[in-house]
Amino acid sequence: MSYRDELDAAHARIAALETDLARTQRELTEAKGGALVKVSGGDQALVRGNAGGQAAPRWLGAPAQLRFERELDGECPADAHTEMIELMRRAFGVAGTTTVLPGSLAWSIAGGQNNLTPTVNIYVTARRGKTKLTLEQRLGQTIGAIYGGVGGGVGGGGVALPIAAAMLSPFAVPVALVAWFGGTYALCRRLYRGRAQVHATRLEKLLGELTEIAAEHIAKTPAPAP
Repeated sequence: MSYRDELDAAHARIAALETDLARTQRELTEAKGGALVKVSGGDQALVRGNAGGQAAPRWLGAPAQLRFERELDGECPADAHTEMIELMRRAFGVAGTTTVLPGSLAWSIAGGQNNLTPTVNIYVTARRGKTKLTLEQRLGQTIGAIYGGVGGGVGGGGVALPIAAAMLSPFAVPVALVAWFGGTYALCRRLYRGRAQVHATRLEKLLGELTEIAAEHIAKTPAPAP
């Protein structure tokens, strides 16, 4: 591939990244019901939902796994499950897989090979006078898509650009390489953090809505006879 072809390919990748970043900002706004979302708000959701320690946020820019939990007094009846399942399907746009057992509801979606469908597990359990809601989402496919696809494509595929630009001074090649790969890594961290914020905001919002449904049905359930 010629230098010109490398340059055109790199420009195309950068344009695609800019489009993805703009879409991420729109999704963040939509996840909050149309209100403008500041980065600090997304950061707070990521902190609350971080289920994997501090290593992933330090190196990747955001957690690799999200988990939100809430517990209510009272046992949510089974007749609330239909409303909950419909809400989950609307939130993610897929039918998902539903498993219903006495005192529990489990709903899940498995990530697709195209890296566009998230891996999500939602559990609602009602036992011993309590109802517990747990929402989990693994972001491994998002990590692979951004750091593997974007990082490998831009960082590796476009590496000829800084080398060619530094050919006027061979001593500048190491500096150009460090700047190129460092910039690619920073871009991947920013892009991944934006996507993780979208997921965390949506998951926490869904938890609040499911909690409202459970609380309403618990309030309507007659108290057990003494």
